[in-house]
Amino acid sequence: MDGKLINTKDSESKVLYVEDDEISILLFERLFKDKLIIDFARNAEEAIQKATEIQYSLIMMDINLGKGNDGIYVTNELRKFENYKNIPIIAVTAFAMLGDKEDFISKGCTDYISKPYDTGALFKLISKYTNVVWYY
Repeated sequence: MDGKLINTKDSESKVLYVEDDEISILLFERLFKDKLIIDFARNAEEAIQKATEIQYSLIMMDINLGKGNDGIYVTNELRKFENYKNIPIIAVTAFAMLGDKEDFISKGCTDYISKPYDTGALFKLISKYTNVVWYY
């Protein structure tokens, strides 16, 4: 992996990663723990609760959250709150068929990355929406 991640501002970005897969959580935490303030929610209800208690600057949203409501449900619920109407919500999903990206964006997500993701692509995507910049 070529390049370097740095935080370019004094205040760190607060990110909520909604994910039910522990390996994905551990990987994201390992990649960004020194660059972002990260909270994790493992289901839809926990995600909505955390988002009402803390203002996040970015939300990484797994689409298939196993049992219960999915990531599109969470996205739509969060978009009802004035303070989340314009907050970036990135779909992080194994759904990678032609048209999936456009479908998730049409349903309220700001952007999209498919799993398994290339870490360089993930770094660039995070850089697009946070104070963390990917230099290469």
